[in-house]
Amino acid sequence: MLGYSSMIGEDLLGTSSHSFEVELDGQEHTVRIDSTQNISNFAFSPPKKSITFKTIEGKLPIGIANTMVNLGKLLTGPYSVTIDGKQLDNFVTISDTINNGTVLELTHASGIHTFVISNQ
Repeated sequence: MLGYSSMIGEDLLGTSSHSFEVELDGQEHTVRIDSTQNISNFAFSPPKKSITFKTIEGKLPIGIANTMVNLGKLLTGPYSVTIDGKQLDNFVTISDTINNGTVLELTHASGIHTFVISNQ
């Protein structure tokens, strides 16, 4: 995934990759989350067209964390991202031209947080 796929990158940045299979309108989709934090409580809500997940302690010391969410073609922009119920505006939207999907790069404080990503 965009800059984080090599073993060297994973070792240096302390990232872990998590893949989740979801279904929408009869089609299977994979949501991949690469993060310097551990990921838990992943959920997809088809009616709301939103994903929710929690970050918990990671491999790096306390400070800034990085989470890359590969949405594929599951959700279409523009996107709304909240962290602990507060709007996160400083995320980066990246076009995945290989798979014709979207990746969101979220930079946030490390620790326990709940994220919600949805269509606006």
